[in-house]
Amino acid sequence: RVSGFTYTYSESDPAGQRIGEVLLQDGTPLDPGATYSLAITNYVATNGGDGVTAFLNAPIAVSADEGTADVSALWAYVQKLGTVTPNDIPRATVLP
Repeated sequence: RVSGFTYTYSESDPAGQRIGEVLLQDGTPLDPGATYSLAITNYVATNGGDGVTAFLNAPIAVSADEGTADVSALWAYVQKLGTVTPNDIPRATVLP
């Protein structure tokens, strides 16, 4: 799941070349030379969940004992809202 940017994905391209155009929320193309911050779930970041291993050796800005666990933060947010309605903005375009 992504938020704050969109991208194109071509399943027929070779592995490592399937992600195409990446645009930030304001339509600006992603700058490969820039540094970006991201928020990511514990499951993916520290455990390689969903097969994502790119972040396993990345620096962690807030350790698990310094912050709120992602599942706890999500639960608190859902309780605060009372009702959660999914946003229907497309985040990925899959090309043939």
